[in-house]
Amino acid sequence: MDKAPPFVTAKSWAIFDFKTEKFMFGKFESDRWEVASLTKLMVAFTVIWICEWFGIDIESHMIEVTEESTEVSGTSAWLWHGDYLSVK
Repeated sequence: MDKAPPFVTAKSWAIFDFKTEKFMFGKFESDRWEVASLTKLMVAFTVIWICEWFGIDIESHMIEVTEESTEVSGTSAWLWHGDYLSVK
């Protein structure tokens, strides 16, 4: 590949091309680490799959933030009930 690797601040990362079955770029990509943000990745995968399945336009579809979701403890994205977010 003739492009330089992207700038990434993570301690370990990898970009894998599933078509060629080869790593394109990475840093400590062979080291074993605890899984980080697996829930976020699975939510993103599920949302994309549901949008494709039901023909929802991921580019323009908006989701309203519910009151229940603002009451979840943990990390915060500073969302407020009634806010709207793009699915994308």
